[in-house]
Amino acid sequence: EWLKFEDVKNIVLLGHSRGGNQTAWYVAADIDPIISKVILVAPQVWSADHAAKDYEKRYGKPLQPVLDKALSLVKAGKGKQFLKHTDFIYCKDTTVTAEAFVNYYQPDKRMDTPHLLAKIKRPVLLFVGTKDKVVKGLLKKLEKLPVSGNLTVEVMEGADHFFRDLYAEDLVDRAVEFIRK
Repeated sequence: EWLKFEDVKNIVLLGHSRGGNQTAWYVAADIDPIISKVILVAPQVWSADHAAKDYEKRYGKPLQPVLDKALSLVKAGKGKQFLKHTDFIYCKDTTVTAEAFVNYYQPDKRMDTPHLLAKIKRPVLLFVGTKDKVVKGLLKKLEKLPVSGNLTVEVMEGADHFFRDLYAEDLVDRAVEFIRK
C-alpha cells in the first residue's frame, strides 16, 4: 500500500524459503495487478507426511495428538488460546496459539510452492541450489510440472539454501536481468 501511495506502478516480489512460499501463495491469489514479476529463492516444499515425520524426528513425539488438540480448540472458537510447552516449527518447548499451530501443521497444498506455480499469472524466476539441505526435493517436484511459459527455473550447481558468496552475486545478476526484461 505504501508503494502504491508513492505512485509505484511496477512491483517485483522476491521471497526466500518459507517467504518464497508465502510470496507464491499471495501472488497465486491474484490479489494485486501492480505486481508484475515474482522471484522465488529456494521456496518451501511441503507434504503432510514429511511434516509429521520431521516433527517426530525433531521432537521425539508424534505430531497428530498436538494437532488434534489445537484443531479442537479452533473448532470450539478458542483459536487464540495458548498451547504452552509446545514444540512448534523450529522452537522447542514454546508457547503458540492453537490457530497458529493449526495454520502451520494442518495439511494444505498451498504450503507446497510447486502446487501454486500454475496459478501464478505473472513471470516467475525460481532459483534452486543443488546443495540445498533445507528445501529438499524442490527440483524433482519442478520436473514433474507441465511446462509453463511464465516459469523460468535457474538451477545453481553447488549453491546451498542461502546462496552464499559468489552464488549470491550470480543470483542477483540473474534477478536484475529478469527484472529488466
